[in-house]
Amino acid sequence: MTRDLTVLHEAAISLTTNPESGPKVSAVLGIGNTPQTFGSISGETTPAFRAANPNFRERGDDFWVNELKVSFDHSLLGQNFSAVVGRFGHQSVASIFKRPDRTPYYDNAFWDNGNWNLDGAALMFNFGGVKTNVFGGNLNMMTTNGVPAQVANITLAGAAGASPINRVFGIDATLGLGGENSLKLAAIQGDSDTISAGGFNRVESLGAELKYNVGGIRLGGSYGLTAVKLSDTNVNANDHTAWDVNAGFKVSGVDLMAGYKQVDPRFVAALSSLGRFGTQFSPTGYKGFYGKVGFGAGPATIYAKGGFFEGVTAGAITGNLGLAAGQEASTYTVGAKLRLADMFDLDASYENAQWEAPGADPYQRWYTLGFNWGMAEGAKFRLFYQYSDANGQGGAFAGYGLQDRYTGGLLGTQISIKF
Repeated sequence: MTRDLTVLHEAAISLTTNPESGPKVSAVLGIGNTPQTFGSISGETTPAFRAANPNFRERGDDFWVNELKVSFDHSLLGQNFSAVVGRFGHQSVASIFKRPDRTPYYDNAFWDNGNWNLDGAALMFNFGGVKTNVFGGNLNMMTTNGVPAQVANITLAGAAGASPINRVFGIDATLGLGGENSLKLAAIQGDSDTISAGGFNRVESLGAELKYNVGGIRLGGSYGLTAVKLSDTNVNANDHTAWDVNAGFKVSGVDLMAGYKQVDPRFVAALSSLGRFGTQFSPTGYKGFYGKVGFGAGPATIYAKGGFFEGVTAGAITGNLGLAAGQEASTYTVGAKLRLADMFDLDASYENAQWEAPGADPYQRWYTLGFNWGMAEGAKFRLFYQYSDANGQGGAFAGYGLQDRYTGGLLGTQISIKF
């Protein structure tokens, strides 16, 4: 800490009116030095920001409006509907339109809710039990100092350049299948004001998501397809789907889940939440099995999760996980939580992500220890320390370049008060 200390801070406040009738107004406001330090809470940045800020040293404070919307209910030609106007958040089928959680070390609804924030409008209908959303708007969310607080870039494996998504239009429909069972369908279009070096400026996506419970067995599945275009002309014609099937059940305090998924290398995950492999969010170009198990007994809870994958390529083209044909990667996490008293508990975890390739087996590892205090109703405090250990072993995997080992520590505090 005496050699290299970066201090980040952020505060957020949520305000909501609650009238008995008429429009409702809500706002979420943020202040801190995280946008100017990282360039974007969504994880992506602009090339100009990366060139001007090559490291993660803390920078000046900034202010941004994360949400500022008016919502109301109305009817037209006998059809009731709800509307939202302003800056609002929305998500749909996770494989094509959900913001990934880029802060896994924090439990923070401000950034972890999965919503992409749009400056525009949305209409919500209910046709015969089918909940339908039609929405659209600008994706550009800037701070008062001009830093893009939310960025999504269209990239295509094997093609040069990237195009930032400036506008999003979409429709999704959810069909209730009884209880918590549902089928959701979605179509999303993202447009850019910039034509990339690879000759594209649009991504069009179709997605489906199924959740169903049969006799206590939870079944799930999802499918996504993306098409990268130059206006209306297709640029990628194949190797651009993602699908996932899984099943789980809970018995005698043990919760089990297992699944299989494949994400093609040319699938565009710019707006997707496809999980995480190490520091690679929404990885592409792989297939394999995954699962998790949890067990609770008295004041203790123990869990483990992991996956075993191999590369999926389009010829010599690999996805952003960096796996060539025949190469493998695995990841697992084990953790535990112990309740010390009614208002105090401890948690600990270990995570390992490992690439396996000829001549090098790069890895990323995290060791985390946390203390949680429920100070009062609506108020909680968390203190944690996380040690990280990453080794490229001379390979170019996982963004390490040709460097070898990196280690570091993260000390974090979080306080949340609701009133």
